[in-house]
Amino acid sequence: MGKRITDSKAFNIVLAILIAIGLWFYVTVEVNSTTSATIYNVPVTIVNEDVLTSRGLMIAPSSELAVDLKVYGNRNAISRIKSDKDSITVSVDVADVQSAGEKEFQCKVTVPYTATGGSVAVQDQESYTVQLLIERMMNKQVEVRGNFTGTVAEGFRVGDFIITPSTVEIKGPEERIKNVDHAQVTVSRQDLSETYTGELSITFIDADGSEVDGSDIVTDTESASVVLPVYMTLDLPLDVRFVYGGGVTADNFNDVVSYELSPDSISISGAAEDIQPLEGSTKIVGEIDLSELKDTYEFNLVLDPALTNDSGMTKVTVKVKVSGLETRTLETNDIEIINKPAGVDVEKVTQSLQVQVRGPAELLDSVEAYQLRVVADLQDAAQMPGQFNQKVKIYLDGDGKCGVVGEYSIVIKVTAAS
Repeated sequence: MGKRITDSKAFNIVLAILIAIGLWFYVTVEVNSTTSATIYNVPVTIVNEDVLTSRGLMIAPSSELAVDLKVYGNRNAISRIKSDKDSITVSVDVADVQSAGEKEFQCKVTVPYTATGGSVAVQDQESYTVQLLIERMMNKQVEVRGNFTGTVAEGFRVGDFIITPSTVEIKGPEERIKNVDHAQVTVSRQDLSETYTGELSITFIDADGSEVDGSDIVTDTESASVVLPVYMTLDLPLDVRFVYGGGVTADNFNDVVSYELSPDSISISGAAEDIQPLEGSTKIVGEIDLSELKDTYEFNLVLDPALTNDSGMTKVTVKVKVSGLETRTLETNDIEIINKPAGVDVEKVTQSLQVQVRGPAELLDSVEAYQLRVVADLQDAAQMPGQFNQKVKIYLDGDGKCGVVGEYSIVIKVTAAS
């Protein structure tokens, strides 16, 4: 049986030669052939921009900083350079710019030898230019403010924004920067019932409250850390505590005493854990002694530091009226001095005192002067010689249905002990 032609040595030699010729032809025609191509959007680098900045000038951010390059050369090298266009350097030098305006700049294009082996060149290299808008530069510091456009749940309110940073530095065209009044972050959440925390983008606002186009404004940060406190609210009733006296007792208080507070309630806010325990309670603002002959009292309104007085009122006025009781004046000379200081002698200059007693009319006539006792306590009195007014406490012995009203004092004389 004869051999097939494909098994012959001569055939294989001829086949190898044909394959080699084909590969040589491919490399010569396809790989090493000269061709041209366009490389799109090659970025333009600005040289000496710091010199421009030192002159109070800047390149408008809206300027196009990219060019399309036409190159020619080895097909394989062009393929490599297209896949690595960042290795191409296109630059313009702005060192000679002295004024603002739209200006044309010649581009310097460099194709790295290491990427192409020198087999790629740029067509019409001198023809590449870019138009740059040079503007007067301005920079300033502006406040970052919060803007709440959302809603809070019933019984809650928002507090003041806490924004970090509280100011930002902005830089850009003078005409644009002049229009910026402040920077702003906006929270638009709905039905907030707890404090909001987040990172929000910054926008720029003019003096009329309108947003300023920030496309050509450069800032040191594009966002801010925002905390918007949310507080629980409560209407807190106010009241006073009464000390019975001057003929007013627990039994007749509701019949003979009327009073009103202004304000009689305030709006407060705070953390839920501080507000919830106060629900259904009343704030006592002070104490009134009904043995005093006063009809108007004023108290400072003091709250726990954890709470905020949203009403803003810091004082409470209380008007008190006692009716249905009569008064009678009695004179007593039963004056006692206690707790005399050591090393001095004390004598009474005042020998008798006119005292007002108040109570129900049917009981008042039965009160006698001998039931009154005047006590001057010198525990905290001055020890130097001389005559002094000394406050006294007056007691009315009896069943307590009548009582002394008013404040009293006597004159005492202090001398060195003999």
